[in-house]
Amino acid sequence: MSLYFWMFIGSGIGGLARFALPGFVAQRFGNDSPLVTFVINVAGSFLIGREIII
Repeated sequence: MSLYFWMFIGSGIGGLARFALPGFVAQRFGNDSPLVTFVINVAGSFLIGREIII
């Protein structure tokens, strides 16, 4: 498939995760903004690293 298609899919998944994850983390651990940002950044870095290795 086209590279642009996969970029579109990845952007959509990333956008949804960026929207949903802060609410989940804030609900579970409290509304601590630095913690929410940290968890999102670590999760994103992990997924990017995973994709580079695969």
